[in-house]
Amino acid sequence: MDPSAAKNRFIIDKTAHEALALSSLIEKDCALYHQNTFHLVFDSQKNVVAANFLARKLIESLILDKPELLTRLASDVLNIKGNSEHITLWDPSKNSYLEFTATQLDGGRYRYLTQKEKLFNPQFTCEFLKSVDRVENLVMTSNNFLWETDNTGIFSFISGASKFGYQPKMILGTCSDEILVPDKNDGLSSPFTTRTEISSVEVNILKADGTTGILLTSALPLFGKDGYWIGARGIGRDVTNDRQRDAELSRAQNKERILQYINNQIREPDEQLSSLESAVQAITKTLAADGCQIFKFENDEDKPQIIMDGNLPFSIEDALKDGINKDTPLVFDKLDNRFAAYVTKYKNKTNGILIFWGIGESKQWDGEDFSLFEQATHLVGVELQHLHIQKSLERLSTTDPLTGLLNRRTFSETLEKKLLHQPKTQTTIGSLAYIDLDNFKLINDRLGHQAGDEVLTELSKKLTHLAQENDLVARLGGDEFAIWFDAKGNRNAKSILSSFIEDEPFFSKFTSDRSRPFGASIGVIEIDGYKSKDLAQIMAEADRAMYKNKSVKKL
Repeated sequence: MDPSAAKNRFIIDKTAHEALALSSLIEKDCALYHQNTFHLVFDSQKNVVAANFLARKLIESLILDKPELLTRLASDVLNIKGNSEHITLWDPSKNSYLEFTATQLDGGRYRYLTQKEKLFNPQFTCEFLKSVDRVENLVMTSNNFLWETDNTGIFSFISGASKFGYQPKMILGTCSDEILVPDKNDGLSSPFTTRTEISSVEVNILKADGTTGILLTSALPLFGKDGYWIGARGIGRDVTNDRQRDAELSRAQNKERILQYINNQIREPDEQLSSLESAVQAITKTLAADGCQIFKFENDEDKPQIIMDGNLPFSIEDALKDGINKDTPLVFDKLDNRFAAYVTKYKNKTNGILIFWGIGESKQWDGEDFSLFEQATHLVGVELQHLHIQKSLERLSTTDPLTGLLNRRTFSETLEKKLLHQPKTQTTIGSLAYIDLDNFKLINDRLGHQAGDEVLTELSKKLTHLAQENDLVARLGGDEFAIWFDAKGNRNAKSILSSFIEDEPFFSKFTSDRSRPFGASIGVIEIDGYKSKDLAQIMAEADRAMYKNKSVKKL
């Protein structure tokens, strides 16, 4: 057979109806015979009477390179016994073979030959089959969720659905929309019916137990030979636990940032704010509350000091009576408001109350909000203790530990500042009284030091009772005391102190020797702003006035 045989067309007997019909389809380039498949027709003389494009190219190639293969192929085709047989043509030089199907036409007068597969390598075919088996095993044991749907969105293949609590038979043949949670997918189109390629998209899946899971999926649309969409195929991974951990970590980090911010505002408040004022502003700014209020309790105060941010919209007195001493927070609604009160503590000792209130959307508190409230309460409790310790240390450094009066150093520093800032005027700005107890040592010697401490304690209370807001009362040391009477009170210092000197019951109570009665000697001097005397001179002058009066026992 020469190359022209692949190009020249022999006339087919008009009585050969099958051969004529097939030849006509091939020659007219019918779509069925225009695919990537080999189609040709032989007559009984081994002549090619019809061939499509690929067949002609193969014949030309075999005639040029392997004519014997073409001759063998034609002989094998004519030698088939049945109506249709498979024919294999081996090519040792390429270690490959061609596989065909030969069919008799018109009672054996013609042979139709079509190539079922093109070139194959037996070893490659064996490995390919093994790989297919491996892929199938991997798919069935994969932790991933693999799926395929048809053009109606029905699942036609499922693997790995157990991650969401489903057995394959539970959702095979069901609509993919049934396992989607549309309200939580932010308008995303279903990956199970996608018309475009998608990659790493998260969708919310309804688990078998009714809870929501998160599927991280990628998918490809499937199209038929006619270009029409026929379904989708994809793979996904259950990331529900991962996202829950991410959300918990995010909440923890956000919570830490909020508490750190509040703590920083407490530790480093604005210059114009106290630490508690800064705290309530920071709490109101960062937490889900419209207002915040701190009640600070002090053992030595009749009423708590109140620092408030926001305007509390209703009275809390009655509610606090029921919840103030409880370890659990007090929470209730009133009108359009929600109220929550937490007892602040330090080392399990109550030192105040932290109150939150919310109006409108702010009152929609959940467990996370209450957790933050509780943590903020701990911070405030620590700060209240810090302020208490700070105040105690300040008190210890500025007061006499026995009487609670100002000590000599603080009295001198405070009075010196007062005198420094007074205007230069001849008007009296105040009076300084210097007090020395008579025969106080005799009380310690005869009645004991406990009685002496009692005298000093009662005396300090009497002197404090004589003073007003701008006055200063101090124990200078031992049995020496001083009072600064500020002129703003428009009072006569000598007249005020007369009532103290004439307190016969008090002095008689601690007199153990009538020949040496317990009493007090006082020296009083008036100070005006015009005199340029320093504090040491003023104290010395008052001291001299006291000793002068001690000698005559009168003011």
